[in-house]
Amino acid sequence: MSTTSKSFSTKCVYCGDLTHVIDRCPKVRCKKCTKIGHTDRVCTAKSRCEKCGVYGHSLEAECTRCGKHGHVANECTIPSCAACGRLGHVLEMCNALKTCNKCNRTGHDSEGCWKCEKCGKYGHTTDYCRLDECEKCGKVGHASEECWYCSECDVFGHRTEDCFVVMKREKAEQREKQRLALGVEDLAMIFVTKNPAKTSHTFLRDRIDDLIGMLSRDISQVDVFLEVLNDPNVNHHLVHQWTIGSFFDHLVEVLNLGESFTTRFIRVTNKYDEYLTTV
Repeated sequence: MSTTSKSFSTKCVYCGDLTHVIDRCPKVRCKKCTKIGHTDRVCTAKSRCEKCGVYGHSLEAECTRCGKHGHVANECTIPSCAACGRLGHVLEMCNALKTCNKCNRTGHDSEGCWKCEKCGKYGHTTDYCRLDECEKCGKVGHASEECWYCSECDVFGHRTEDCFVVMKREKAEQREKQRLALGVEDLAMIFVTKNPAKTSHTFLRDRIDDLIGMLSRDISQVDVFLEVLNDPNVNHHLVHQWTIGSFFDHLVEVLNLGESFTTRFIRVTNKYDEYLTTV
């Protein structure tokens, strides 16, 4: 009875090499841990990433070279350029080494070179063309004879209607018109509805100036002011029965006003007391 001996080949079915089998092939990639050099049948990786579900690395595994997850820096396969140091391309594909034959600049080739429609030169677009650089204001986009001149601030480069000085003055004039349009009732509502602790003291001081001026010109307006101030139907933070004197004392205490305001308050109060004796 004869026995037949079986011979096993060590030829790799992946790369065809006779020195190893596919399980240890240096070119095959493991389907379990995605590393090169073995198959999933002999993979020894036990840890599994909770983020991508791949074996062979933990959740913290992140490449410090490309910033991607799933591998570390010494396993990164993204190519890097030896010329510019950037990732994603090799030396032969680097634009930093390219020189344009049209504009003689580096970073692009002749096919990707810009052409200005205004001056016909290569290397820049129409928006950055220095053909129309103004000699008066130094800005690009218009010629010197087309440059705007502001008669308000005596400067080239912008129109008078666009001047910041003009706009600032117009806003100040508008605020002054609004202030002059205020009456005693309007001022009373401001003091009633605005909490001094949450309102600009400069704003309140200006309104106090307006109030003193109005009451000094017509002392009878104090009655109108107190009527609004003590109106129970008005929703305000002041809960008090005010006289003009107690209200002024309140302002001095809350706003920490100086002597000049206090003296003017006393004059208005005395003038009002005299007025009450005549009515």
